[in-house]
Amino acid sequence: MGGGEEKALPQIKQLAAIDAAEGHYAAGNCRRQKKDYAVADEEFAKALESNPKSAELIYDIGDYEVKRGQPERLLAVADLGERAAPGDPRGGFYRGVALVLKKQNPEEAERC
Repeated sequence: MGGGEEKALPQIKQLAAIDAAEGHYAAGNCRRQKKDYAVADEEFAKALESNPKSAELIYDIGDYEVKRGQPERLLAVADLGERAAPGDPRGGFYRGVALVLKKQNPEEAERC
């Protein structure tokens, strides 16, 4: 398909009008691809603050936050992911990674 950022921005705005979390997530992905991590961080934080309903969206942000070493954001990912998909084991995984990054509760991190 192609088209670049110029083509994506109007579509991201339309998506944001329908679902704020999805819009911020899409904007964050756009900035991540451009290696503009400061803006990507902001957009992903806004996505999480917008009460996303999609566990896939939440946990994709979690993957990003693991690479960025963001334990506080990983705890938010775990909480939101467990609410969106209670039976999904990824919430525990991200909680455990956050605890390891924070160097806290190694026994609990291992149980997660």
